[in-house]
Amino acid sequence: MRTRPRGTWFYPLNHTHVKGVGGSTLHWHVDDRTKAAISRANQIQEIILNELDTEITWQVGLEETGPAFHHMRTMRTSTNPNESVVTPRMRTHDLDNLWIVGSSVFVTSGAMNPTLTIATLALKAADHIDKVL
Repeated sequence: MRTRPRGTWFYPLNHTHVKGVGGSTLHWHVDDRTKAAISRANQIQEIILNELDTEITWQVGLEETGPAFHHMRTMRTSTNPNESVVTPRMRTHDLDNLWIVGSSVFVTSGAMNPTLTIATLALKAADHIDKVL
């Protein structure tokens, strides 16, 4: 196991769990940059809604995320199969007929729902698949 930036943990792709089943383990946490972004987004929201004379009944917070957090970036993308799960074309390194097109292959995460970005990735992958087939 080795340490990755911002305190996340990375297990090699051939890591074996206690029960002998292959896989990987993810240690997820909210880093300081994300905490600051949430705080700033709430400040901007307050300014806008106060200008509109609108009551704020709920805001995203670390203790109460509501529907606001989407797990992303769990599958690293790179041309090096020893450091990633998928290629920049979203094709897995170990299986020739498998492409991953979800938020797990995002390079970074956005502030809003990832649906349109996932749809765009699916269209990009479809173009690559079409060329291969």
